[in-house]
Amino acid sequence: MAKGGRFPLLYWTSILMLALMLVFTGWYFYQNRDAVCRNSISDDLARTQLQRYWQKGRIIALMSSADDGKPVAAGLARVLPEDYDLLVADADVESVFGRPPQILPWLNACDMSLLERISRLGQGNKLLLLPRGCLDNLAGGGRKPGLVLFLLQGEGGQMPKMLACARPGDWPGE
Repeated sequence: MAKGGRFPLLYWTSILMLALMLVFTGWYFYQNRDAVCRNSISDDLARTQLQRYWQKGRIIALMSSADDGKPVAAGLARVLPEDYDLLVADADVESVFGRPPQILPWLNACDMSLLERISRLGQGNKLLLLPRGCLDNLAGGGRKPGLVLFLLQGEGGQMPKMLACARPGDWPGE
């Protein structure tokens, strides 16, 4: 082939395309590195959507009773109005949320039927303090302390869907 023909152009174009594909693939996996928490409340769009559903009384927040609830209580007070029910597995849980908890012993049975039971709780925002290790089971393990998962209640008894989450540093105003 003659010098300066089409082969070098195709060669370098292919190398450039491969490099761009690798960069975009890396960026995609970096952005989606946490399969449990794709929409953080630190993102304005996710927080606005969460607040809209919160006003409609359709949010179920899950957190571990083993985690420190003070930052969550403060974050909820700043970001979301305080119209929610606090649900716990047993009376031994100390409440920093400034409200008496409703005790639901079935929260101790942390298995896949838990989401089905949660879907039958009815309308209104709820914060569920799950027993130690339960949120790890539901979130697939590897959960960092202080994670709060916000589920959108399904309509007509449908299963709740993951809407957003908050890690300790995600609460606006901290």
